[in-house]
Amino acid sequence: MVEVSKEEISSILSIARSDSIKALSMFRECNNEFCYEPNVIKKVIGFIKEDSLNEVLTIINNLQDEWTKGIALSNLALHSQSYNLDIALKIANLCDSYDKPRVLEKIVSEVLKRDIETAKKIANSIDKKASKTGALASIASYTHDEETIDQLIETTKMSECWDYCDVLTNIAYRIAGNFPDKAIELLNEICCNKSDAIELVAWNLSDTTLAINLIKTSIKDDEVPWLSMALGAMAIRLTKTDMKKALTLVDEIQDEDEKENALFWIQEETKLDKLDTPFI
Repeated sequence: MVEVSKEEISSILSIARSDSIKALSMFRECNNEFCYEPNVIKKVIGFIKEDSLNEVLTIINNLQDEWTKGIALSNLALHSQSYNLDIALKIANLCDSYDKPRVLEKIVSEVLKRDIETAKKIANSIDKKASKTGALASIASYTHDEETIDQLIETTKMSECWDYCDVLTNIAYRIAGNFPDKAIELLNEICCNKSDAIELVAWNLSDTTLAINLIKTSIKDDEVPWLSMALGAMAIRLTKTDMKKALTLVDEIQDEDEKENALFWIQEETKLDKLDTPFI
């Protein structure tokens, strides 16, 4: 990936707040590879309005890098579900076989807050086991249906599916908000990509103090990159609620690049708060 300056990214985000189409058009590709981290395009798409969807899709479809196109389509589908679910599902269908089930799982986690039955239909339409189970776990967690959650966990443990860890990770992540103890306990069953699972569960915990302690006590000291990324993500999350705590957390980040990145995004989130403009 070709490095792009923080100044260029900040400029794009600043323009996106008033003209998201112009900002999206400013993205450049370097030797057919995208120059920006996924979070940048996610933020810009968070400002897209419903009447701009066709124009946005044209821009995205003209991207040469398929990885970038996938990120853009995924975020556009998730963003558009808030104002037009039918359009969101059509955009999700444009995603490849890897991204589509993940996008639908995320859409379910938002739709269930408005319409449980529609969320169930979407969840049951997902053809990838990990994403389908995660979506069903989201619904069960939202409705505080602990029996269904236990059934999903037990069924997964009894199965011999090749993506066993992914399925358990999705369950743990999706139930962490309402069943924190059960989610944290489930981490003990996950043997692969465990640091990733810990970060996901921590991110979804309602209690940020518990989340920070989970990260610090569960991610090994020799996994500095993972630990730094997880602490950075939590610091950014805390920006809107406890800036002092966020900056204290940044000071604990060992990896200097991750520390710089966290400070950059905290600064950008602060600009957004002043403008009262939402991110997805």
